[in-house]
This record gives sequence, C-alpha cells and structure tokens, in this order.
Amino acid sequence: MPRDINERQVQELLDQGLSERAIAQQLNIPRTTLKRHLAKRGTQNVHQSVPNTHELPTTPGIHEVYQGIPQRTAFAP
Repeated sequence: MPRDINERQVQELLDQGLSERAIAQQLNIPRTTLKRHLAKRGTQNVHQSVPNTHELPTTPGIHEVYQGIPQRTAFAP
C-alpha cells in the first residue's frame, strides 16, 4: 500500500540538513520508501550523517596522526 508523504515536511527536514535515516524516522516511514520518493522527485546528494572528509575545514600545517596507545614506562622509585 503506498504511503502518503508530506512533501512540505520532507523539504523542511532536508533544509535542516538531516540525513535520510533521520528524515525517515521523523516521518515514521522506512528509509527505503524515503529513498524511492527522493529518487522520483530527482533529489540527489541527501545530507549524510557523517560529513565527507574532503569537505571538512582544515588548518594548514596541523596534522594529527594516530600513533597507537602510548607505551607504559617503567616506574623508578
């Protein structure tokens, strides 16, 4: 059975930058139903929960590299 989707609500949630999952939860519909609806209306690149790392702001010259868990040093009395 087709579900009625309130287009105004969908657009408001998209404008807020919500992810597909968050929009589907707000509208109480399956995410796949929302994806089909968005595809029919030609909406592409819906905001994802995790930002693309290429779009994150960067600070020149600062690089943080994960170097693992620090090694425990021997305690000298």
